Amino acid sequence: MFSEFNAIVDKAKASIETAATEVQEEISALEARKHAATAEADQLQAEYDAALLADSDKAMEIKDRLSVQRDMAAALERQLRPILAQREQVRKEAISRAAEAIAEAVGTEGNASIRKCRTEAEEKREAYVAALQNLERVQHGVADVGRRLHPLCGKEGLSVPPMTVERYSRDALLVDEKFLAESESTASIMWG
Repeated sequence: MFSEFNAIVDKAKASIETAATEVQEEISALEARKHAATAEADQLQAEYDAALLADSDKAMEIKDRLSVQRDMAAALERQLRPILAQREQVRKEAISRAAEAIAEAVGTEGNASIRKCRTEAEEKREAYVAALQNLERVQHGVADVGRRLHPLCGKEGLSVPPMTVERYSRDALLVDEKFLAESESTASIMWG
């Protein structure tokens, strides 16, 4: 039973991970391009600063390239935001589906397993109580036969010591009372 639940949970976890990684390749590619554009912009900024200090004619050309590179990095950042939001949305939906699958499994298979175990316990309790009642009936029957045997044996001239019959009857009743008390205590612990 628990292996079925564990399989459902594992499948749910896998679906969450799969959903989160579906757009990860695109995100990774965009992040790599953005990182490269930002690094290039930093490099051009350093070159531009050096060209300004040197009063170089290339300063304007470098500034134009720097502007293009910054625009590219900003465009990649804007392109990345909705994809990151999409990944988060997909992940949340996968978590929601997984939670529903787990709840359904607990609601169906779990409750069915609990009902089955409860039914089995109740059936075993009924059998246990019936066995105790049968034991009580047999003990009283045997004690009664012993009590009736004594006068019969006396009439026939057979020797059955009265103490044996009396002791057997008394022991059977004591055992019966003790066993029933212990059994009822055990039953109340097991079945409330």
